Amino acid sequence: MSKLTRVVQGKVDQKCQVKRCRKAGCTVSMHGIRGQRVIIDMDCKDLNLPSNQTHCDYIFLGTKERNTNKDWVMPIELKGQSDASKVQAQLEAGARFAEKQLVPTSVTVNFRPVVAHKKIHPLQHKKLQRLKVRFKNKLYEIVTIRCGSKLADVLD
Repeated sequence: MSKLTRVVQGKVDQKCQVKRCRKAGCTVSMHGIRGQRVIIDMDCKDLNLPSNQTHCDYIFLGTKERNTNKDWVMPIELKGQSDASKVQAQLEAGARFAEKQLVPTSVTVNFRPVVAHKKIHPLQHKKLQRLKVRFKNKLYEIVTIRCGSKLADVLD
């Protein structure tokens, strides 16, 4: 088990750890991810987040393959339709939560914010492509995938 998943499993209440990502009629498949992982449902009341605080739907932490030390942190937002600025704010909130609450400073991770959607208006899609999410003082492009896609396809 990677150091990251070990630490996160100990920090986050078991009730908030889930096996899959499914909300708003949208799913993201975990098929093809053979490594250790923790998926946190950010709507879980046991995280004690303020009810008026913006947050993403899930945070994925783990590895794609077994026996690798390439850990990933991925805030995930699932949308039927979306407003790019709102999605970016939700992913940014997930990045801040992961940075401050989950990822030890001694652990090196890869980061990728993801939005899974049913349909995005072309103008919102263009806007999403220009927006970035900050994590550990670096800016990252938002990756868009269709509902039902494999998360493994966006991991290196």
